[in-house]
Amino acid sequence: MIPTYNHFAYARAAVRSLVRHAPRGATVEHIVVDDCSPEWDAVDWRTWPGGGRRVRFGRRGGLTRSWNAGLRFAFERRSDYVVCTNSDVLFSPGWFEPLVDALESGLDLVGPVSNAPGHAAAQDVRLYLDAPSELDDSARSIGATARALRGKAPLRSRINGFFMMARTGVWRAGRYSRRCVFDPACRMAGNEDELQARWSALGRTAGIATASYIFHYRSVSRPEGLQVRSAAGAYRPGIGVLDAFPPRG
Repeated sequence: MIPTYNHFAYARAAVRSLVRHAPRGATVEHIVVDDCSPEWDAVDWRTWPGGGRRVRFGRRGGLTRSWNAGLRFAFERRSDYVVCTNSDVLFSPGWFEPLVDALESGLDLVGPVSNAPGHAAAQDVRLYLDAPSELDDSARSIGATARALRGKAPLRSRINGFFMMARTGVWRAGRYSRRCVFDPACRMAGNEDELQARWSALGRTAGIATASYIFHYRSVSRPEGLQVRSAAGAYRPGIGVLDAFPPRG
């Protein structure tokens, strides 16, 4: 479930990395839910991988509305697992299995480690690497980082909303209302914290799959978000994965 607001080069890279690193034997679907982007009509969808669905709202409504819409789609599809993520991420080789293992270990909501984990400091990949190297968006760096994390054990912790995975039945049972999993009042920020507080009151636990790595550019759709301390680890590409469709500005 990938929400978008302009910056479609990043979203396309996210979908491409998902398709490239789809788990063996699994059927993976993606849905792009757009928050009334002005650039929507300029996107050349022929350059995007197939196997997905696109939905666009006719007026701005915020990130939370997009996540809620994507979850309703997943419920209709009867998916086994659902990931709510951001548009500015890159999936790594082997990202999926450690997240499933973490859910099997007793966690209800899980996230990966990342170069830019936002306000959840325990998700910083540097904490789990024996010899941290430069973290960039190249296939070489992402693959090497993912391999270095293999075998790391999951742990309980609050997680950031840039990437959240749970079984579909858990998402459904933990809805805020009949149509919404996330509280619609949290239109852009605080949605993951509200969800985890509400689920914690129900006895559900969140945690980190420390063997799963997701690269995160961070705050692409909200450039002002780079001004806060939790933006540490954010990255902007130079010559790299986005060159074929450079973002505007």
